[in-house]
Amino acid sequence: MRQLARAIGASLGVALSSAVVARESQAAWNGLGGHLSAFSPAVSQYLEPLGLHGGEPAAGAVLGRLLGQQAQFQGVLDGFYLLGWSVIICLPLLLFIGKGVGRHRPGPEPASNAGSVRGGAGANRSGEAGLPAGKESTA
Repeated sequence: MRQLARAIGASLGVALSSAVVARESQAAWNGLGGHLSAFSPAVSQYLEPLGLHGGEPAAGAVLGRLLGQQAQFQGVLDGFYLLGWSVIICLPLLLFIGKGVGRHRPGPEPASNAGSVRGGAGANRSGEAGLPAGKESTA
C-alpha cells in the first residue's frame, strides 16, 4: 500500500511540474514576444552581425528560436521555484513523522545451512558455520 501511495505521489509530482513548466513557458513566450518588433533598434542591432534584416524570413526564424529558448528557460526556472517552495512548505511535516510501525524488528537469526562457507552469512563467533557459539568442530 505504501508503494502505491509513493508511485501515485511521484506521478502527481511529475504531472504537476510538467504542467507548470508548459504553462509558464507559454506565458513567457507571450510576454517576451510582445516586446519583439522587426522595427526595434535592439532587434536590428542583434541581427546586423548575423547579416540579417528585420523583414527577412530567416530573421524571424532566428528570433523565434531565441524566443523559444528564453521562454523554455523561464518556464523551467518557474518550475524549480514551485518545487523549492513546496519542499520548504513541507519541511515542518517532518516533525509529525514518528517511528514507523511494523518496521523490521530484530529477532532470532534464521538457521544456517550445514554446507555454508566459513565466515559467510551463517557464521558465528567461533567462525564455524552452523555450530553454536563456543562449540568448535572436531574435524
